[in-house]
Amino acid sequence: MKKIIILFIIAAIAAVAWYLFVKPYDYRVAFNIKTSPGTAHEEILDFAMLNINLKTNNSVGFESVSQTLKLKDSTIQLNWHIKALNDSVSKITVDLTDPVHSLSNRISVPFSKSAIEKIARGMLIPFKLSFDQKLTDFRVEIVGEATIEEVFCACTSLKSSQKGKAYSMMSNNFVVDNLLSENGMKVTGNPFLKINKWIVDKKGIEFDFCFPTEKRDSLPKNPLVFFKTIPAQKAIKAVFYGNYKSSDRAWYALYDYATRNEIGIKLQPREVFFNNPNAGGDDKNWKSEIFMPLNK
Repeated sequence: MKKIIILFIIAAIAAVAWYLFVKPYDYRVAFNIKTSPGTAHEEILDFAMLNINLKTNNSVGFESVSQTLKLKDSTIQLNWHIKALNDSVSKITVDLTDPVHSLSNRISVPFSKSAIEKIARGMLIPFKLSFDQKLTDFRVEIVGEATIEEVFCACTSLKSSQKGKAYSMMSNNFVVDNLLSENGMKVTGNPFLKINKWIVDKKGIEFDFCFPTEKRDSLPKNPLVFFKTIPAQKAIKAVFYGNYKSSDRAWYALYDYATRNEIGIKLQPREVFFNNPNAGGDDKNWKSEIFMPLNK
């Protein structure tokens, strides 16, 4: 019995020592969010851009983000971890550490609201509420494997940030449309964009904005427009409903779907648009089909 008591005391001392001096964080917050890890990752980066006291230091894939929060009397380190739980839910865990006041925070956490707990709750509860609200503005439905049909089209090449994608298309919509109209060429399908380069870590894209059209022996010339046939291609498909400025959320959903199902993909999504934003209407009902080509 005496040995058991001694072992218990040693274990208790070790546990307390680990909690006070070894544990890699002072306070942890965890919650679930109904979206893909990529969309959660994007929102975390946006959160830092909107908060002048918060700075993003590092980001690894869609799985983690390291940030620093500077306050008057302390500097808080935030380490975000994102994990997909299933097709539609991700878990976000945030570890917070205040290196200067770490010991006092750890001592007070079990008994009262510590300073770091108040900071965490004051920052992360509004973050989650705001994020939940944003997720009501769109929805993504995964369809699965599909085929992108062959198409002959007129295109213009563009570069932008992911956030600037919709504005870039709207600003250049007339380039191809005017050329086709002036030469009596019919648009034979829905306009689409084809991502040629997705610079994931910098949130940048290079893409072709295209209009399916009839094929002729003689085609009009324009330095900003080119014609090409895009061959059929196997892909995984999703349907996005919402404003097209947020349709890249479907890219993340398809990426997550491919990762969980061990499907090789090329990070060159294609979006086919079914609504004209200039016509107005409820943007929550705007539809686009999103394809992520298979890597074969």
